[in-house]
Amino acid sequence: MESNRLLRCSLGEYQLKNNLLKQVKSFQEVQTLIEFTEFENQIVLEGPYSYTLSWNDITYQGIVNIEFRIPKVFPNEIPELFVEGVPDDFEHINPDGTACVATIGEIISFLANGSTVIEYFEKFIDPFLFSLRWFVDYGTFPFGERQHGGQGLLSFYQTTLNLNKEQYIELVLLVYKNKYRGHRECICSSKKKIRDCHGKYILPIIKNERLKSLFISEAYMILNESTKE
Repeated sequence: MESNRLLRCSLGEYQLKNNLLKQVKSFQEVQTLIEFTEFENQIVLEGPYSYTLSWNDITYQGIVNIEFRIPKVFPNEIPELFVEGVPDDFEHINPDGTACVATIGEIISFLANGSTVIEYFEKFIDPFLFSLRWFVDYGTFPFGERQHGGQGLLSFYQTTLNLNKEQYIELVLLVYKNKYRGHRECICSSKKKIRDCHGKYILPIIKNERLKSLFISEAYMILNESTKE
């Protein structure tokens, strides 16, 4: 039984890797200056990234040097982005130098239903680069600014999933304890069955052990910080 499970895992990771390599080649057809290097557990895209980004009649065109580290099990793990030339006072850079392109919850929600490399760039990287250019020009953020730390992470669940803190804790317990039952009433008090409401967010995470682990780690950060307040 154990050998069969390992075989299924190996086959799944092999398929993910092959699919990722195809995505990288498609990406390079558009971004011809980007080179990729394959390592044991990740593929690294590196070089000048060309962009044309528009929002509210403002358009930025340019080239920026990036390094984009993609786990071979993508989209089951979160990629990392490094950008050259970021001002010291631009706060959306993590202590390890990676770009903070969105909250963990927001990224998990996107990846849980499948995502390609190009879609990930369109969803997170391009808006991050637009915000960076805007910040350089105006010293503000075009899409508003979330709080940092645990409250910033929690804000995704409050604003996008419309959950209060108590309902978020119920969400965490459902995922952590594998207590999802689609016929039960949803945690948000909508009176709907959970499968017709927030189950669309919860179920893909429960089914994906890597994303579930990231979700629980984020919950620990959020709840641990709130206990110190």
